[in-house]
Amino acid sequence: MLAETGEFSTLQRLGSTLIRLGQQRRSSLLTDTGLHALGSASFAANHFEEGFSFIQQALPYLEQSGELGEQIEVCNTHGIFLYMTRRLPEAQATFHRALELSGDSQDDRVIRARANTCNHLSLAKQIAGWPVESRGYAQRALSDSIARKTSPPR
Repeated sequence: MLAETGEFSTLQRLGSTLIRLGQQRRSSLLTDTGLHALGSASFAANHFEEGFSFIQQALPYLEQSGELGEQIEVCNTHGIFLYMTRRLPEAQATFHRALELSGDSQDDRVIRARANTCNHLSLAKQIAGWPVESRGYAQRALSDSIARKTSPPR
């Protein structure tokens, strides 16, 4: 939400604080969340390469955390940075990895993350010129969203 309102400096301070706390408490999840926040601030400021770097740094912490929903969301953010920097094949591979992680989980957080994955994979397929494949992923995103009884991902 801070990124959407243009509060980049606040989001950067929050991210830095979370990283510091994560390191003090030896919490992979706090460190990952801080790096993800810095990546989001960079993305919102159209600094895609910088944001991509933060997300790359977050990945090892995330794998240590064991939080599946968060792992999928960081994969989604990673994929978004890849397609925003014109690396479509890598973006699609990252989204497919996120789908593999989600499997058939019925956990609400994982379903929400999987819907986001399918939404962004649909966009990546559309950008790459594969509208039929794009449609299939868009339909899956909608199905997951309906299963959660929420609105489709943005």
